[in-house]
Amino acid sequence: MDKRDGAKGRGGAQKSKYQAPASRRYNPNIQRVTHEDFDDEEYAKAKRRLKKKRQMRMRKIKAVLAFLLILAILAVILLLTPVFNVKNISVLGNEMVTLEQIEAQAGSVVGENLFAVSKSSVRNMLLDIPLISDVRVSKKLIPPTVILEISEFVPAGYIELNGRFTVVNEELETLENSQGVDINALPIVSGAEIKSTGRVLQLTDPEKEEALKVFLKTLLKTGLTSQIDYIDMSAMTDIKFSYDGRIEASCGSSLELSRKLRMFKETVSSSALDEKARGTIDLSTPGKAIYAPYE
Repeated sequence: MDKRDGAKGRGGAQKSKYQAPASRRYNPNIQRVTHEDFDDEEYAKAKRRLKKKRQMRMRKIKAVLAFLLILAILAVILLLTPVFNVKNISVLGNEMVTLEQIEAQAGSVVGENLFAVSKSSVRNMLLDIPLISDVRVSKKLIPPTVILEISEFVPAGYIELNGRFTVVNEELETLENSQGVDINALPIVSGAEIKSTGRVLQLTDPEKEEALKVFLKTLLKTGLTSQIDYIDMSAMTDIKFSYDGRIEASCGSSLELSRKLRMFKETVSSSALDEKARGTIDLSTPGKAIYAPYE
């Protein structure tokens, strides 16, 4: 007897090591369906349903392609037709920046197709104008117009740094290019020790920095900026400034500084004080302005 036959006799038939893949193993929950399991009518209905689904899918694909084609045609028409060429530039918010300056920078968009005009490009061109701090660019279809909303850098004073004058606004933001700015119409700030320079100045004394911002902001609101000669921040207990080259004013401390400056505005604007009056005004007590003429 063959040894292999003996082995079969003792242990029965040898089991195969091969196992069907999981996808081909028998699953009692899945039954194979063939054509024979349907009658002819059911089979025909199933084919019609399948054909209908395919037709619907193809119609959807065609509809999407047609829509994209229409969009492409419209885009070409809008970009090429002269009907949508820019006719006007509307400018809002400019006071110091002239229309001539704006036209010199962005006037080239007139005549261009409205849809081809880049908002970011127009904005960057206008930011080259020193007194423009920001620009919001929008478009109007009828008539084709580019709208420019200008935010200006409003000079409030200047500080001497490293032998040169640096123009600042009420938040102590610096103006990189002060060309065209009349510093004679701005107060010079002294006694303000600078901690760091850059886009925004920082003072070594935070209290003094805040007081200076309040001072500059109030001057702009009251319309006094161009009439103030200097602001002396050397002593926080005795902040001083000069008005129109003829009146020296003392604010005392920074307590209620905005109120004191408004009181000063009322005093110099009142009929009680002559337009050519020369002297001093003590503002150290909030709510009071004590004038003393020069002898």
